[in-house]
Amino acid sequence: LTEPLACCLRAVQRAQVSTSNLILICGLGSIGIMIGKLCIQKGAHTFGIDLLEDRITTSKEMNAIQEGIVANSNRLDEWVSDKTEGRGFDTIFLASGSEKSLVDSLKYVRAGGKVVVFTSIFNDEKGFPNNEIYYRELTVLGSYSPSPICLKESYQMIITGKIKLKNLITDIVKLNDLPKEIDKCFNNKSLKMMVEP
Repeated sequence: LTEPLACCLRAVQRAQVSTSNLILICGLGSIGIMIGKLCIQKGAHTFGIDLLEDRITTSKEMNAIQEGIVANSNRLDEWVSDKTEGRGFDTIFLASGSEKSLVDSLKYVRAGGKVVVFTSIFNDEKGFPNNEIYYRELTVLGSYSPSPICLKESYQMIITGKIKLKNLITDIVKLNDLPKEIDKCFNNKSLKMMVEP
């Protein structure tokens, strides 16, 4: 888990997350959970949305978000307004490959806020409307891979227990069983699957 945590660490550092920030994470798979844990460690108030209620529950249990709501809830607009006093979030991390998360990020980021793109979208022609970025003075950051320093820092976080990730590994399967178990990943039934000989 060192390399994915290092990727997340670099994204959080690039976004300059700080104590006063209100953060929204779109997508609470293993990456969203790691980003959330790092943001909370920085002292930010961290929220999350996901299509699966159990991912929200798991994220709370793992101290990756303080509060969350199902992404397709008809209360989502009201919830965001209530949690941000009508301003929107300071920084939104896209950790979901859904096109809806693109729409949500623009809708729920405050004027002058940041959107951190930490995922690829299945339709790579989709993007952010120029005028939204321009008139609302938004910052859109891409973050993809870790630096050697982030790799070292993330390794230290894991071995010292500063970041606890054991519960991310929801399945340990034998290599011979992988063909019949892999569908769990594609059907969102597994956060991280470990394969052993």
